Amino acid sequence: MDHLRSGSPQYDVVASHPLGRKEWAESWVRGFSDEGYHTSVAFVASHESNSLLGIADRYQTLRDEEGYGRWVGRRSHDDFYRNIPEVAHDLESRGLVDSIYVTNRDGRILYENHRGSDGRMRDPLGARDTIKAERDRQPTEGEVEDFESRVSYLEDPNRLGPEKDAEPLHSRVRETVEEAKRRHGRHLEESRGKEGPEISETSIPEALREARDRDRALHREKAPQPPSPEENEKSVLGRDNTISAIRKGPQASEPRGRSSAREPSQGSESSPVPTVTGQRAGSESADSTDGDRRSVRDSTGSSGSSGRSEPEPSLSASETGSAAASPAEGPSPSDIIDLKLQRIREAREAQAARERKVPDRRRGPVRDLGREDPGLGL
Repeated sequence: MDHLRSGSPQYDVVASHPLGRKEWAESWVRGFSDEGYHTSVAFVASHESNSLLGIADRYQTLRDEEGYGRWVGRRSHDDFYRNIPEVAHDLESRGLVDSIYVTNRDGRILYENHRGSDGRMRDPLGARDTIKAERDRQPTEGEVEDFESRVSYLEDPNRLGPEKDAEPLHSRVRETVEEAKRRHGRHLEESRGKEGPEISETSIPEALREARDRDRALHREKAPQPPSPEENEKSVLGRDNTISAIRKGPQASEPRGRSSAREPSQGSESSPVPTVTGQRAGSESADSTDGDRRSVRDSTGSSGSSGRSEPEPSLSASETGSAAASPAEGPSPSDIIDLKLQRIREAREAQAARERKVPDRRRGPVRDLGREDPGLGL
C-alpha cells in the first residue's frame, strides 16, 4: 500500500481491512492520514451468525467457481467480532479519522460522525452503541430466508447442477456452517421484539462524496489568501517612500566628521550608529532561528526560507534616531543606505546564481556527514 499512500499523484483508495485490533486500525488509518488523505472508515454491523456463515459461504463459492477460496479461522473471527465495537469507539473518540460510518449488510447507513476543524468529532460518540444495537435486533423475514438459502446451498451435494459434480465440504467448512446455524437459532429467540437503529436514506457513496466536498471547503477556508494587487502596490510604494524620506532628511546633508553635539531626534535613543557588523546582523533573514549572525547572502539560501526572501531596506526606528548622534568616525546615514542597497543587490545576485545552479566558489564544499558516518550504515 505504500505506493498508493505516498505516491504522486494520489488516488482515491477503497481498501478492506478487518480492523480487529486497536493498534491495527490506528496504524492502517494513520498510514493514509499522515500522507494527507481524507480518511473514512465504515463498519458493517451484523449478527455473528451471519458473519460466521459468510466465511463458509464465501470460501465454498470461490472454490466452486474459481478453484480456490479465502478462509478465516473461527477463533480469529470471534476475536475480531468481539473487538470491533471497541475499535470503532477508539477511532471515533480519539478523532483518528475524518469520517466514521456504521452500515448494515445491505450497505445502508445506520450512523455517521465527522471530525470538525478543532480535531474533535462534531456529534456525540455513537459508533460503538450503533454496532451493538444492529447486531442484537430481531432479523427481518427476508434476512431469515437469506440465511436459510445460503445454508441450503452449502449442504446441497448437487449445488452445481446435474452436469457438474460438487466437491464435498471440507470438515472445517461443515463445522462452521453447523456453528452458524446454532448461533442463528439462539439469536432468533433472544432478539424477539428488539428494534435496530434507524436506517438513513443516504448511501455510502453519496455520504463519502459529501464528506470529501465538506473537507475540501474547510481547507479552502483555512488556507491563507494571497495579497491583492492593490496591497502589493501599497507595500512597494511604502518601502520606496521610506528610503526616499531617509535620503532627503536633514541628517543626510550632515557633513561627515562633524562632532555630534546636538540633541537626538524625537522618539529615538542617543545611541551611536551601528557599525558595519551591526548592520549585517540587522539584515538577517526573518526565517533564521539558530541565532547565527549571517549576512544576507547566506541567509537567503537557508532551508527555512522560501528562496525569494529579501531583507527590508528601510531602517528601524532606533537606527534612524541614532544617525544624528553618530560619532565623528562613524558612517553617515547615506553610507548606511548605500550599504543596505548593496547587500540587497548581492543577495539577488546570489539567488540568481543558485537558480542557475552555479556553485558559489567562495564557500567550501558541503560535507555529507550522514554518509561519512560508518555508524549509519550508508
